[in-house]
Amino acid sequence: MGGMRHTSTIRHFLSASLAAAMAASVVLSGCDSGSEEDKCAQRFEDASPASSVESPDDYISGVERVSDAGLFLVELRRSTPTPKFTGDYTWELVISDATCGEVLDVEVHAEPTMPQHGHGTTPQFTEATPDTAGIYTLTDMSLFMAGVWQIEITVTAEDGAEDTVSWFFDLEG
Repeated sequence: MGGMRHTSTIRHFLSASLAAAMAASVVLSGCDSGSEEDKCAQRFEDASPASSVESPDDYISGVERVSDAGLFLVELRRSTPTPKFTGDYTWELVISDATCGEVLDVEVHAEPTMPQHGHGTTPQFTEATPDTAGIYTLTDMSLFMAGVWQIEITVTAEDGAEDTVSWFFDLEG
């Protein structure tokens, strides 16, 4: 008799598990069919908050930040080397518009400065080179001394619309 109850309990558990899995599948597929606008809005909402001289960034590969006027979502996909020490840096950026579509036709440049010291680099700007996959690469950004660097990224669209986003990193010597 104990075997019957055990078998019944297992059947009940399996039925309940199957029902829960089916319900989760319906809910998740509903999420997948949710609007792209909602997903995009969530990306903008989840983007990293602005940093500052007083509160520099901790580097995280793939971190996204909304530009100052909200025109673009800029992803710092990769930094080589990781922002910690002085030296020449290469950054890979991905730029998305307000609908989270990748932007392939903008000009992107960086202006590294040390706000606490009142100077930048020579040359003043580092121009990005786009590739066909929508990645904009900044090479040879010379962050040559220890301290907090602001790297201001300016994105200029074909129609002349311009917006900026900044990262601050505290580098060791």
